Amino acid sequence: MVYENPWMRVREDAIVRTGGVEGIYGVVEKPDFALVIPMDAGGVWLVEQHRYPVGWHHSGHN
Repeated sequence: MVYENPWMRVREDAIVRTGGVEGIYGVVEKPDFALVIPMDAGGVWLVEQHRYPVGWHHSGHN
């Protein structure tokens, strides 16, 4: 744990990146969040993203 207050916590995890390079990943933990969803011509655009804190990888589509 790097920082903590009543609204959020910040931690740094030791990770190994693609190619074997070691590093750290900062993770912000908080109970509330907001989403911004880009829309165009009646569709929603998503991109491929890896979400390290939850161990999730998603390939987006329209």
